[in-house]
Amino acid sequence: MEAAGWRFLPDASGRRENIVCEQRASKKVFAPNVDLGADFQHVPGGFVDNVLLTTDGRPVAVVEAKEESINPLAAKEQARAYALALGVSHIFLTNGLIHSYWNLRQGNPVRVSRFLPLEELGKAAEWKPDSARLAGVMVDENYLAVSQDAAWPTYSAAERATAMVNKKIRLLRDYQVAAVRALQQAALPGKHRFLFEMATGTGKTLLGAAIAKLYLRTENAHRILFLVDRLELER
Repeated sequence: MEAAGWRFLPDASGRRENIVCEQRASKKVFAPNVDLGADFQHVPGGFVDNVLLTTDGRPVAVVEAKEESINPLAAKEQARAYALALGVSHIFLTNGLIHSYWNLRQGNPVRVSRFLPLEELGKAAEWKPDSARLAGVMVDENYLAVSQDAAWPTYSAAERATAMVNKKIRLLRDYQVAAVRALQQAALPGKHRFLFEMATGTGKTLLGAAIAKLYLRTENAHRILFLVDRLELER
């Protein structure tokens, strides 16, 4: 945590600490006569193990720490409740050996090898999808062809046939166009996660390229990550 710029105490340059230990999960104040005991894990209402702060002292992330024998993902829902109570979307789950980072706005926890600094949390928070812009793009069979050859719309039928052979121009099939349009419509209510299940030979790569172009051109993404389960699929 210290390597990422998080501090339990003020540093030598006078910067204030930006980690709060055992913060109350809610804004309620305990009555003076309540015996909290030594085990904060079982106090009603709970305490957050660590709350990470911005430069102006506002909560930006929570850290839920468990014993080494416990899978940190077991604390997902506990940490989610803490984050929602504090109005933050960034969560770190750790048992000291395994760390996961979870942005509630963008999906499930992902394994990380280090804590992220404040600047990287900020970049993640800046991602604000524009569903209307995504849905406003007209996608047809030529959607990828014009990226391969800017002059494609001006070609005659004979010129297109030649270009498809010489330049390996690829056209989207009707069901691929329908799939992209279905994504665009599903995104309008504010959904940002989609699953396409396609059989071998139905053009997953081509559809993936069309969706990547759609997201990049509408600035709904800045980078695209492709994950495959076999090395052969990289080629």
